[in-house]
Parts: sequence; structure tokens; C-alpha cells
Amino acid sequence: MVIAAYEETCRALEGRMRGNKTPFIGHPLGVADIVSGELGLQAEAVTAVFLHEANRFQGESAAEINSSALLASFQSRFPADVIEIVKSLNNISFISLQQTGLEEERYRKLILSYSSDPRVVIIKLADRLEILRSIDAIPASKRNSKISESLLLYAPLAHQLGLYKLKSEMEDIFLRHTEPEQYRSITNSLKATEKARDVLATRFIAPLEEKL
Repeated sequence: MVIAAYEETCRALEGRMRGNKTPFIGHPLGVADIVSGELGLQAEAVTAVFLHEANRFQGESAAEINSSALLASFQSRFPADVIEIVKSLNNISFISLQQTGLEEERYRKLILSYSSDPRVVIIKLADRLEILRSIDAIPASKRNSKISESLLLYAPLAHQLGLYKLKSEMEDIFLRHTEPEQYRSITNSLKATEKARDVLATRFIAPLEEKL
């Protein structure tokens, strides 16, 4: 199922490039890797990632995309719950900044209005994390807004879901781009104390290991 969805995406995105002239297929591959490898979701979620990306350029609105011939062809070949995730992701991708007011709670409610499946939110967070990790692939004029959105909307959402590693990485990327000197100072300080912290961690863990 995943392979079939990936092949559909390769065909649909053939020749399409990201802002840094790398193939666009790199984005869904990166999202799928986060969804499965880091967040532990199963084949249905990975399939939805690929089908959403295959279908995302089939119209100028969520309604057009969700009624496209390509998505209709998927409905007879992929499970109904996967198609519902794809449609929800399509709808969410058209949520505007004006609708959210850059307020996390309002954005969360908008997402939930499109789907009660928790995998949709997790996939959307993975999608944003991949964008941040590949921020150089975004046109320079859009980078700051993407980074700010991530801090104000996506990081709090990740925190609510208990995805603290994902939240922390988003915050780190925000700091690296908005306060590069402060980020370097913190990074250097952490490197300077790394050995001492490792020793402390080892001393803390040793009696626990013995008891276990």
C-alpha cells in the first residue's frame, strides 16, 4: 500500500521542484520518515502522507482538490480511513493566517473541525517539522513567516500532545534563525559542559540500573 502511494506521488510530482531547485518528492519522503521513524505511526498514516502530496496541486481550493479526478481514483484503491485523512490534510493546508489569528487554540479547533482522527494532527506537525528542517528550500521571502507560525501555532500544539522532542526542535530552529548569536552562545555553552553533564548522568543512572 505504501509503495503504491509512493509511486503515485512520484508520478504526480514529476518535474516539480522546491524553492532550492531540489525535487519536491524530497518533502513527502521527509515527512513519511518523521511520521514512521520518529513518531511511530503505521502504514496507513504514511500512505496518507504520500497521497496528500500527490493530490495537493490538483486545484486552487480544498474543495477542488477533494473532488479531483486523481483523488477519486485513489478511493477505489486505498482504504476509506486513509482517504479521510488525505481529505482532512487537504482542508487543513488551506487554513489561512487570518483564520488562525496566529492563536494556537483557534488553530487547534480549526484542525479538529476537519477531523477527529488524531493522526491528522500528528502528520501535520511532522509536515511542518520537515519544512523547518529544510527551511533553505523555502523562498527567502517566506522563511520568517514559516518560522514564526511554527513557534506560535505548531510548537504549542506539539506540547499539548506530549511531543516534547518535536516541540523543542521547532523552538531550537526558531532561535537559530531569529537570534543566531544567542543560539551560538547557548550551543557553545552546552558543548563546554557536555562532559560534566555526561558524568552526572552516568552517576545518576548507575544506582537505578543496579536496582532494576
